[in-house]
Order: sequence, then C-alpha cells, then structure tokens
Amino acid sequence: MKKTVILFLLCPLLFAVNFNLYSKIIPIETLTKPKNITVTDDYIYITEDLSVNIFEKKTLKLVKKFGKKGEGPGEFKLYAIIYPLKDKILINSYGKFSYYTKRGELLKEIETSKFAILAPKPIGSNFLAMKTENKDNEAFRSLHLFDGKFKIIKEIERQNSFITKSGKISILKDNLAYETKGKIGFVSNGRTFFIKIINEKGEVTKTIKREYKKIEFTDEDRKKVIEEFKNDPQTKPFINIYLKRIVFPDYYPVIAGIRLDNKYAYIMTFKRVKDKYEFFIYDHSGKFIKRDLIHFFFQTRMQPYPSDIHNGTLYQLVDNDDEEIWELHIDKII
Repeated sequence: MKKTVILFLLCPLLFAVNFNLYSKIIPIETLTKPKNITVTDDYIYITEDLSVNIFEKKTLKLVKKFGKKGEGPGEFKLYAIIYPLKDKILINSYGKFSYYTKRGELLKEIETSKFAILAPKPIGSNFLAMKTENKDNEAFRSLHLFDGKFKIIKEIERQNSFITKSGKISILKDNLAYETKGKIGFVSNGRTFFIKIINEKGEVTKTIKREYKKIEFTDEDRKKVIEEFKNDPQTKPFINIYLKRIVFPDYYPVIAGIRLDNKYAYIMTFKRVKDKYEFFIYDHSGKFIKRDLIHFFFQTRMQPYPSDIHNGTLYQLVDNDDEEIWELHIDKII
C-alpha cells in the first residue's frame, strides 16, 4: 500500500470528478532521494541532493547525470532548482544561476546575491523573486520584479514574515504563492482567493477573484503537526524550542499553491475529498476553465512529493515503501 500522508481536512465538494483521464505509474529504480522534478516536451529533469538526472521523456532512459556539491563550474551549493527556458534550462542554486543546454552541457554561470534573493523565477527577460526585509522592528517577505542583473524594478506583493519580531514561528502563515511561464506570472498573497496576473514589466493585466470559505485548522491538525516535528530528524533535536515558539492559525490559507504550464494555471486549495485535492484551472488570460479533484500525494504533513505539471498532465514522484522504490505517477488532468 502506498505511503500517503494526508494533511488537509475532509470537506465534501459539489462537483463531478472525471475518472476517465489517462493515468499510469512507472517505477524508476535509479532514484534514491529525489528533491525536484521538471518536465518539458522532450526531457524530464530530476534533482537528487545536488545532482541533476536528465531522462528522455518518451522512454525514461537516463541521458545524463551531472552536478555535485561545490562552488566551481558545474557545481551547486545547498540546492539546485531547474527552470526550462525556450532553448535551454536554467539551474538556480545558492549564489548563482547556471545555464545549460537541454541535454546538460554547461553554457555559462552568473553570480547572484547569496542572501537577499529567494526563489527567483524567470518572467520574460526579468525575474520574480522574494526578499526578506526588516522595517520598524517588523520582518517582511516581499515579492519583487528584478531585471537580468538582479536590480529591483518594482515591488509586487508584501506580507509579514512567518517569524515574528518576538521569535514566534507562525505555521502556515498566509501563503505568498507565485509562478511564471514565459512572459506572464500569477501571484497570490494566500489570504483570499485573489490572484494577480502580471506581465514581464510587473504590470497587472487581469485579476481573478472568487468568494471562498476558509477551512478551519483544528486541534487534531495541531496535534498531527506537532507529532511530525517530534519525529522529523531535522526538527527533533530542537523540539522544545519549537513547542515554545509555534503559533498555529485558526484557518488554513485559501491558496495552497500555483502551477503554470504552456496553456493553463492550476490553483490548488486546502480542500480535499479522500485522497484528491481541489484545483481551479484557468487559461493564461484568466478565463475560468474548470474546478476538479486531482490525486496529490504528500510525504510529510507540510511537504508534498516532488511534482510538476506539463501540457495538462501532473507528474509526481512518490516513494513506494512496500517496494522500496520511487514511482513516477503520471495523471492527465485536462
């Protein structure tokens, strides 16, 4: 039986679910601990620690594996996140951007700020990225539009940091979510179902707004999150500190995450029915397409398994504990 850890609450939804879409599961024996997956027309890129695996999309044959810990050419530090561009791929790691051909040949590397810029995502010739800032003894997370040399063009969104000035840690603080594809970006502060569609200049071209009832964060949810912190090797040594500082919300944020592929935007919420989760799907212009329930797996209470959406298909890597192997779940969703 698959290991599927469920975070969200059971909440009936009044809409039909399409059970006839294409779905399959493929074991990948060469993977040990994948971190991220990125899917393009021709290749599937999977990172493990600081290594990058390139697989042919049709055959899942391993084309190349490269990358290791370090600061030299072709080396990465702390993390390696892949963004597909038109004729190449961009790998963001701590302190630099690395440009590669689609088959993994290094083209060039550019140093970036090591501390000020977080999670940069390309939008046209610019980037959307977060910064942490302090002002009047308050900590903020702010989303900015940067140019190609990482100079700030304008601020897009701002919210209080999940770490308060008194040192408290807010679990599931309003979820600042953003995603880019080509020359467009979708941005949400997570507090309400309100999404801004922006162009590469940071101009808002359209907004999406829906009435939405928030889901309560229950005592049972609190107990489950605390239990996970106690069992997680990374947080277990500091559990007494966490227990003193954790602040839980009364409600989940409205938006859980945003994904974009070549045609559509997929807006995930914190509602679920059994092991399926609610998605609102729009085209890039902001036109509503449909609302649906989609299989989505979590490896911990707070962390989903690595996933990507490409051409209306969800790709997700799931650890099958019974078989001691990683599986690629492929589900056609639109």
